[in-house]
Amino acid sequence: MSEARECLIGEPEPYSIDIWLDLHPACFAVPHAYQPDSVCCAACPKRVSCRTIEKDIRDTITHRHGSDDPVGARVREGGAARARRKREKDRLAELEAKV
Repeated sequence: MSEARECLIGEPEPYSIDIWLDLHPACFAVPHAYQPDSVCCAACPKRVSCRTIEKDIRDTITHRHGSDDPVGARVREGGAARARRKREKDRLAELEAKV
């Protein structure tokens, strides 16, 4: 209890800001947030490190999950499956027409 009282009575330790972590914009290194032709990104002082780290993060996501855009990958897979079924259906119809 006395230690707690001393902590409350004593001088508070100054809050130190970790400049590397605390002063980045909210979009820093978020996958697909960096756009080189964007006015916001062009004016950002962190654009070089953001581009590098964002690419590393996307590569890691792709390595772990097979794609860095799972929704787009699912749409592409669905389109490929539909095309495959249609080609199979057309091939069977062509074979039946020949018989």
